[in-house]
Amino acid sequence: MARVEERGMDIPCSQHAHAEPALAPTSGNAAAPGFIPGLPAFRRMGWRLMTLAAIIVAGLNSRFIWIDIPRIMHRAVDHLGRDDFELFVHLWTAPLILVTGALLFPVRLRVRFPHVHRWAGRLYLGAVLLTSIATLRLALHETEGSFTIFGFAVLSVLWAGTAAMAWIRAVQGRFGDHGAWMVRNYALTLTNVTFRLDLHILLLLGVPFTSIYEPVRVLQWVPNLIIAELLLRSGFFTGKDWKSLGRKQAEMPISDNLRV
Repeated sequence: MARVEERGMDIPCSQHAHAEPALAPTSGNAAAPGFIPGLPAFRRMGWRLMTLAAIIVAGLNSRFIWIDIPRIMHRAVDHLGRDDFELFVHLWTAPLILVTGALLFPVRLRVRFPHVHRWAGRLYLGAVLLTSIATLRLALHETEGSFTIFGFAVLSVLWAGTAAMAWIRAVQGRFGDHGAWMVRNYALTLTNVTFRLDLHILLLLGVPFTSIYEPVRVLQWVPNLIIAELLLRSGFFTGKDWKSLGRKQAEMPISDNLRV
């Protein structure tokens, strides 16, 4: 058993014999090779903001469970009576997926409560796989036109595909790859959050609602996925520069591979 120092506390974690050195400085001002100074605090703040936003939107989404859907969600009216089960699955699992996914990121939770992390991960990925099937069916029955059908259908397929890859890599014990696929998957999950954020920013900038609502709603997953990939390649989640990390990233234990 090796120990990783984080914020003045020793956190036990299992490591392979060939694992990389600690990603954070362990004494004085000396930093491990490739370490990005100041990143841990910035990363923790980013996770807190992301989690807060996910909880707020999950709370807002929860109201759809008990309200009169036709009165609030006018775009869902076309699905009532035909896709009731799919709509039910989508509305009931959205809050669970948003919050559970955010809580899978912190390294302390993964290290201290590994069994909780595993079961929470199974719950999250299982819910995503189930809901992605429902959203694909809803997408194919969209009445807003081929652009909307295509955008939501691609999102549903990518959402299911990244979840399946994350599950497969975890079963294979390739936890570095597993973590990377989880990041990509949760980036797609966060379209539920960033869609609202981007829409309001554009409205504040004076862009007409009618000209931006549908493109932002349908294609929000594109910038999310691009940002996730850039963060993965930049070393944001590992605390190390991509070049110094090299190809060994995928071989590292998940506790040292993706950090919050």
